[in-house]
Amino acid sequence: MVSDIRVGYLEELEHELDTRGLVARVVRTRSGPAFLRVVNPEAASLAEDVTCAPAPESPEHYYWWSWGSACTGWTIPAAPP
Repeated sequence: MVSDIRVGYLEELEHELDTRGLVARVVRTRSGPAFLRVVNPEAASLAEDVTCAPAPESPEHYYWWSWGSACTGWTIPAAPP
């Protein structure tokens, strides 16, 4: 299932960000796509939501900021866990 692939990618990113000292958690909603809520524990107001989806006209998945811009410089793992 497509959403399962996206959740796998988000869980990989969650783990990576946790090891770097950020607080991250995958949030699954009933009506929308899953997203990763990321919080800087030293400045909780610096929180952001990140989604994972293919780019338009591409099968490749990318991480996306909540405002719709791709998270450039971030790589998607070769395969979800």
